[in-house]
Amino acid sequence: MPDSASALSAAIDHHKAGRLDEAERLYREALAAEPANADALHLLGVLMGQRGEAAASIELIGKAVALRPTAPAFHNNLGKALSEAGRLTEARASYRRAVELAPTYAEAQYNLAVALAASGEPAAAEAACRRALELAPGNVSAEKQLAAILLRGDRFDEAETVLRRVIAARPQDAPASLSLGRVLYRRGSLKEAEVLARRFVAAEPQQAAGHSLLGAVTLAAGDLDTALVELQRASELDPKDDSALILRGHALVALADFPAAQQCYERAAALAPEDNLAWRNDLIRLLYDPRVDEAARRAAHVAFGEAMTARAKPLPADPAAARDPARRLRIGWLSSDFRQHPVARNLETIFAGRDPSSAEFVCYANVFRPDSMTDWFRAHADLWRPVTGLSDAAVADQIRADRIDVMVYVAGRFDHNRPQVAAWRPAPVQVSLYDGATSGLPAMDYFIADAALVPRGAPEYFSERVVRLPRFYVHRPFSHLSPPGPLPAETKGYVTFACFNNPAKVNDDVLALWARLLRRLPDARLRLKYKNWFASRRLQERIGGAFGPELMRRVEFDAVDRVTDDHMMLYRDVDIALDPFPFTGSTTTFEALWMGVPVVTLMGDHFMARWTGAMLHALGLDDLIARTPDDYVAIAAALAQDRGRLSALRAGLRDMVGRSSLCNGAGHARHFQRLLRALWRRWCKAGGR
Repeated sequence: MPDSASALSAAIDHHKAGRLDEAERLYREALAAEPANADALHLLGVLMGQRGEAAASIELIGKAVALRPTAPAFHNNLGKALSEAGRLTEARASYRRAVELAPTYAEAQYNLAVALAASGEPAAAEAACRRALELAPGNVSAEKQLAAILLRGDRFDEAETVLRRVIAARPQDAPASLSLGRVLYRRGSLKEAEVLARRFVAAEPQQAAGHSLLGAVTLAAGDLDTALVELQRASELDPKDDSALILRGHALVALADFPAAQQCYERAAALAPEDNLAWRNDLIRLLYDPRVDEAARRAAHVAFGEAMTARAKPLPADPAAARDPARRLRIGWLSSDFRQHPVARNLETIFAGRDPSSAEFVCYANVFRPDSMTDWFRAHADLWRPVTGLSDAAVADQIRADRIDVMVYVAGRFDHNRPQVAAWRPAPVQVSLYDGATSGLPAMDYFIADAALVPRGAPEYFSERVVRLPRFYVHRPFSHLSPPGPLPAETKGYVTFACFNNPAKVNDDVLALWARLLRRLPDARLRLKYKNWFASRRLQERIGGAFGPELMRRVEFDAVDRVTDDHMMLYRDVDIALDPFPFTGSTTTFEALWMGVPVVTLMGDHFMARWTGAMLHALGLDDLIARTPDDYVAIAAALAQDRGRLSALRAGLRDMVGRSSLCNGAGHARHFQRLLRALWRRWCKAGGR
């Protein structure tokens, strides 16, 4: 038997050459000759880790550490073994000991960064990663880890800089290209993101991540058909990819395939039960689906509210809160829509017309793609706090630290909004604004509406107390747009109906009613547009299945994603807008009316089913509000045959809208601020309960 030193030396040579069986035999011979040989124990432990035997690796390296506790490499490799075993707390301690013993040990700093990131400590992970890069500039693994940390924190600019540096050094690094594609997708740079996603899919066709990103990018770009194919492929390759399921659900909702979308959301929620994104999107699906009744909507919202409440840890009442009903209030706004967005255009009137002597506004911006409108809101806020990347608990803590009196949660379930933060009770008074239905959250105190949207005695369930403004929907005028022009039917000789709403609203019930209308008016045409989504072959086939070949010859699909002004000008070729249901139009309705196009709607029995009706009521156009499907067809047909009234509406609607409460931004701001003041006084009067 060779002596310990000779066996160890030979074992190391075999180990370096990858001859693990020979190396293991000789390490064990060295240990047989010298059981307390720390180097042999350490290296055999490393080898066992390479074989995937984490328990043996931990035992052997642990013995080596006990024999030589000041060896940095021993602690580093013990950390690796512990990490492989999922024992992250102990792994972090080992890595920290390694860098304490050797502050310039770059590998240990990198490993510490990885462990900290995996443990949910992004700030410490970033610091360790940057230290590793100081010690070993150009370390691609550390650069990629830093980019991952930045990306998880929604710090897209910084992540992009790091990833472009990696790709410049290693152009063929497919994972880095995929990560850059994700960054560009989140920033809205869809064309370059699609190029990178396709490049990754071509290089790694069996990797679900590439198909998932390509599906996300093409869905955002409005290519529903490609998105569905890619997201389906991602789910086949990785059935546990909850994000692909959620996005597939989005695409299926756009096709009004609500049962399939529901299945996707439910599967995604089961895969990631601590993440509420799939659940919130299924609550959106409820609003589109005409088969969902009030009992089902109520049950779903109650279940959501109970689950979010169970996950939260409500903050204790602030003993220092000044219950003065007349003092200047601190009003908080949590929203992802401080950007070019219909919600922002409604909020704009409130911010522009507020009384700064009565209240200060604090914005908690969960905005992923800031733009010029973001800058506008930042300039009109007293305090601006970006909260992307923060946990719900951290956002709640910040709201409490800012001593907010009245907290407004904007557009709840939609986009990247975060109504569940209300469950932590960070503010004394909490208000839901622009959500599509109840939040279901017991901690959400009030739901703002008006008498037309939520009439007193309406059957719709709200966990909140409903409070009413004189007018809920208020929009600034599009004063820069040229006049609507003459009635198209006068020159074309036939009436053009149109709907520029999200195709998710154009469900089978809507299509059936429109088909009845077109059959009743054999010369009429129908124009459909929403961004570029109606280019979808599957969407067109669904509409064709409801209409049949004869009616389809009278349907035009606008498949160009036009900018706002160009989009508005499309109404110059439209005589009458047809409102979908049960999720009716809001901003789309306002745009049509501003362009002199009357809108025919079917008034429903819940909040989102009454938006257009409430707006028409504000204009005194109640005769365009149908109460039954038969009324809808009759009203639209009669209006189409009354060219005199159509011409009068064409000429007068814009002025009518401009003079109405729909454009009274200053009055709306006053009413809104008075309402929040009344809610605050109510809280003070109740003794802070």
